[in-house]
Parts: sequence; structure tokens; C-alpha cells
Amino acid sequence: MQVDCAAVEAAVAPYIEGLVAREDNGADEYGTVCGWEAPEGTIDAADIRSVEVVVSPASSEALSADELAAAGLTPIPDATIEAAGGTAYSSTVETGVAAVIVTTVVLPETEISVTGGQWAGHPSLDGPAAVAVVKALMGR
Repeated sequence: MQVDCAAVEAAVAPYIEGLVAREDNGADEYGTVCGWEAPEGTIDAADIRSVEVVVSPASSEALSADELAAAGLTPIPDATIEAAGGTAYSSTVETGVAAVIVTTVVLPETEISVTGGQWAGHPSLDGPAAVAVVKALMGR
């Protein structure tokens, strides 16, 4: 799956409101890396957040539900992803004011990682929301 940061930005628009695109955003033959961060000088802990999407043309081996559970990862069942031969899972780290959630979708020829989470007053980029982002990038 070849995508650029403009396509990624459209897919994550509700989650990056108020954030600034990183200077290293881009796409090449090795994949796509797109990230947005809190503006410089942000000091309120509830507003210090970031979103990153990485699309890799190389896919890792899909893990079974048992292997995901053993690794402490949460499977995210999704009929569209499964019909495309893929699996989705997430990992969450919670703090007092936020939860950082990394969601990975492994497809036969690509792997997409969406890093976001939940911050007070902002839409949650949790596992199901990240899978919806991936499906938008897939055109589904």
C-alpha cells in the first residue's frame, strides 16, 4: 500500500486538530512516516500529545490470538481487515492524564502502525479508531 502524508492527514484529521506536522514527514520506497505533535511551548500536560502513522511495505508475520495475548497485546477483530488477510492488535500504556495506544495492522503486503491514544478533551485514537484509519487508507 503506497500512501503519502496528505492521505494519512485526511484519515487522521479529527485526531490531529491543534497539532503541528513534523518536519520529517514523508514517503519513499521504504514506506511512509507521518507524525503530528503539540506545538512548541505547549505546557499543559493534557495538551502534550502526538499522533504518528507508519506504513511499511514489508509485513511481519501475523500472530495468532493466543500469541497476541501471551505478548500482552489486545486483538482487534475486524471483518474488513480479516477479509484482506490481515490482523489488528493494540498495546496501551496509561498514565494519569492520558493513554498512549499503539495499534498495528498486519496485512499480507504491508504493515501499518498508528500511534495515538486518549487525552482529556480530544477524540480517542484507540484501537478501533486506528483500524478505521487504516481502512480509510485502504479505501474501504
